[in-house]
Amino acid sequence: MKYLAFLTFRFMVFLFAIIPFRLLYFISDGVAFLLRKVVKYRLNTVKHNLDLVYPELTKIEKHLLIREIYRNLSDILLEGIKGFSMSKKQLMYRHKLMDSEPLETAYELNKSVMLVTGHYGNWEWGAFSPNYFIDQQVIGFYKPLTNKYINNFALKKRAFTGTILADINDTSLYFEKYHDRNSLFLMAADQSPTKPHYAVWLNFLGQKTACIHGIEKYVDQYDLAVLYCHIKRVKRGYYELHVDWITHPSDAKKQYGETTALFMKKLEKQILNKPQDWLWTHNRWKHRPEATQK
Repeated sequence: MKYLAFLTFRFMVFLFAIIPFRLLYFISDGVAFLLRKVVKYRLNTVKHNLDLVYPELTKIEKHLLIREIYRNLSDILLEGIKGFSMSKKQLMYRHKLMDSEPLETAYELNKSVMLVTGHYGNWEWGAFSPNYFIDQQVIGFYKPLTNKYINNFALKKRAFTGTILADINDTSLYFEKYHDRNSLFLMAADQSPTKPHYAVWLNFLGQKTACIHGIEKYVDQYDLAVLYCHIKRVKRGYYELHVDWITHPSDAKKQYGETTALFMKKLEKQILNKPQDWLWTHNRWKHRPEATQK
């Protein structure tokens, strides 16, 4: 069954390779409708999250926002598949780094960098595009897929550009191996932690929120510079990547939790400005402080 799913996936990759982007988004609109109205993929989770963050929304406003959320989700899914066949020229044109100065400054100071972002806009193409813009070794962390055939295919394709894909279960090993090589570590760090007892608790989007502790752990252990990547959708299929500092190498040492708080505050601002581009299907607030005390 898994191999059959893999063959279906490979056919989709082949099909999307020859489909122009204009047709891709026509298909995406149909997929978004199916996910929202027929499959109702995590629809209750989306509604619950929106009720927490935007309790003042009218029924019509909520309906319109949900429709845009699923349109964003479908675009990311289909763009992710399309990414396996995109050329270097296409990726550099459609997933464009707008300001490399902070990265260059960090490397001039002989610092490896942790580049953090959220599941906002198209983070998927970030597994392909960074090596086209910078010379440093890029390490991206991923959660292995349950289908080993699709997982191996995705790893080979994404590694083709030079990015090293690291299993999140081996995160510590990769930081230890590459932290002293002026490397760039990519982390989408906004989802719920798997170990809530170690979470950094912050106020995010008006909710008491458990955040992963990895940012604090590795920044402190390896003295990394930390940058935020703001992924901005200019229009469908076109994204601008804006990079700015979270912690500059010249900054004084921060207290535990401060770096994560700065990251989440930047992401929060981005979400509040354009909420439909965030991944609302994730059960972000499943952990509550009172249930995770040691």
